[in-house]
Amino acid sequence: MALLRCEDSQTSQSAARSPSLTEMIAQLQASIDEQVTYRESLNSKLEGVLEDVKRATNNVAKKYECVNNAKLQVEAMKKDLQEEQSNLECARAKVGAAFKTRAPRLNFDSDQANGCGNGQAASAAIVSTLRGAPTPVLNTFISYHLSLGFDRLYLYFD
Repeated sequence: MALLRCEDSQTSQSAARSPSLTEMIAQLQASIDEQVTYRESLNSKLEGVLEDVKRATNNVAKKYECVNNAKLQVEAMKKDLQEEQSNLECARAKVGAAFKTRAPRLNFDSDQANGCGNGQAASAAIVSTLRGAPTPVLNTFISYHLSLGFDRLYLYFD
């Protein structure tokens, strides 16, 4: 019996010094549970980040599509503008040709014989007051009246 007592006293002394096997298993299980919980929270955060990345990628794709559509519209507008400029140049050429060919010219030859005694040829002028006339309209007005044969244009801008 003495021998048994000795062994019992050794186990009780070693038990006081180190945790029991069940305590160690409980601590390990608690540590594993914490790590599993931490891993699950990281997975949840990762899924949220992946969803954000997907949304951002979709937004970028939509913006890219909008930019490409805008580029196509700009190119189409440039083409339309070039066509309109070509049409405008053609129309200006036609108007200039019409002024030269169809507009009656003033003839002052008969007036020179009837009363211009100093030997100078008779001439005509236009006097006009203008306010807010756009440049293209003014150019057309001047071209037309010069093509008719008026020598001078007196334009007063208000």
